[in-house]
Amino acid sequence: MLIGAASPGSSRSGRPLTSQTDLAKMRQQIRDHDHDIDAARSHASEAAAQAFADAKAELGKFDSRLTRASALDLQGAIAGLFINTIGVAPDSGGSRVREESPVSKSVDSGQRGLPGPKPDRRMGS
Repeated sequence: MLIGAASPGSSRSGRPLTSQTDLAKMRQQIRDHDHDIDAARSHASEAAAQAFADAKAELGKFDSRLTRASALDLQGAIAGLFINTIGVAPDSGGSRVREESPVSKSVDSGQRGLPGPKPDRRMGS
């Protein structure tokens, strides 16, 4: 053996690194830590399952609200189509003369915007 080398299980001074009671305490601490780790894993699994269930329930509520909103949108679109159809139907006979507004006249003639007073030509000359 080398001079100054420690034998297995002892320190350089020759006394044992740990006593049997220290080893027993360490083993008990390891078992306690293992138990704590298992409890934490169990709790994490339960928490994850609960979060998943909550998210699934919220998604179901959102889907239900979305379905109701889509149904309302569809009803509104149908009502608008119905109102549009009723408003267009009397004009489709051609017997009434369409009255043109100033806006439609300016659009038809290629002018932009509402007709207004003519610009004063004297300012620039």
